[in-house]
Amino acid sequence: MASPSHQDLDLYAVEDRVARWTTLPQPVAVWGSLWDPERVAVFADLPAVARYVEQVIAHLRREGPYAGAAQAPLAVRPRRAAGRAHYEPGVVAVPRREIGGGWSHTELVILHEIAHHLAPGDRHGPAFRRAWVDVLDTTGHPVLARMAEIALVEAGLAPGPPRRAG
Repeated sequence: MASPSHQDLDLYAVEDRVARWTTLPQPVAVWGSLWDPERVAVFADLPAVARYVEQVIAHLRREGPYAGAAQAPLAVRPRRAAGRAHYEPGVVAVPRREIGGGWSHTELVILHEIAHHLAPGDRHGPAFRRAWVDVLDTTGHPVLARMAEIALVEAGLAPGPPRRAG
């Protein structure tokens, strides 16, 4: 796997910021306003991650702008290294808790990997960033999605334009 680019590192910093907002006492003061970001799930193990991925993909297949992209199956497998989760076509690789991968068993990390599935080949470009914001929104995190979108723009990483259904 290639070393992270500056764009990757900037995106990871935004994601860390978004994750931090979900753990702070509510409401969160950001950009001179008070926000109530939704909490995110933490999964006990890889089977729980796999069930969540199945639920999200099934939801995306039924409605919204990713109905076509979500038709391809998406599996979850254990990753041997604990340092990162990874997407490869049709597969989300997540490190097991037993080897120090518990950090990756969060909804935000898994939604990041699902966004790769919805924007194949875009790495962390505008289409990926749009998919990440959209998947946050469609999975019951509309406030967090808006906060993420603003944080991305603030970091110079604007998401691509909204996708049209179909």
